[in-house]
Amino acid sequence: MKFLTAIAAAAIVAVSLPGHVLAAGSDSMQMSRPSADDTYRKAVREVKAENFRRAISLLNDVVKEKPRHPDALNYLGYSHRKIGDYAIAV
Repeated sequence: MKFLTAIAAAAIVAVSLPGHVLAAGSDSMQMSRPSADDTYRKAVREVKAENFRRAISLLNDVVKEKPRHPDALNYLGYSHRKIGDYAIAV
């Protein structure tokens, strides 16, 4: 009888677990990456803090996802100009 109670309890626990709990190594759920908008906001903070090289890295990530993002492109050119890389800044 104790065995059946233990099995029933285990089944109840298993059913009540959230749906996003997956076994290790499962590829059914991707690790969430920050959105292009989140990355853009981080890049703007880096520009304002004058961390232009870090901003360039972040802005390049934004432009990979949204190639025509006008503000990202503007800040990208600005950041390249601020580090003296005028050939790329154009």
